[in-house]
Amino acid sequence: MVENRGYNLRERWTRLTSPVPPGAARNNYTITNDQGDDFMEVIYKLLKYTWEHRKDMISAHVVYKDFVEETVPLGRTIPWHPAAEKFWKEVGAIK
Repeated sequence: MVENRGYNLRERWTRLTSPVPPGAARNNYTITNDQGDDFMEVIYKLLKYTWEHRKDMISAHVVYKDFVEETVPLGRTIPWHPAAEKFWKEVGAIK
C-alpha cells in the first residue's frame, strides 16, 4: 500500500481494492544553445553528476527508479543541447 503525506490512500478513497502505484515524474533541464563554450562543460558535468548519483535520487524518491538508459530519450520535445547529446551518447542512452 502506498502511503502519501501521512494518510492511507485506501482509507481516503474507500473504493480502492488494491495498492496504488506512485505516479511518474520527468525532470528536464532546459538550456538555450547560446551560452557559450564554457557553459558546455557545466551542462556536461551537471548531467554526469546526476547520472552517477541516480541511486541517491532513487533512495530519495521512488519515481527516479525509471531514470535508466531506456527512459532518457522518452518524452523529449525539443532538440538535445550539444553537451547533453554528447553525454547521453557516451553513456549509451541515445544513438
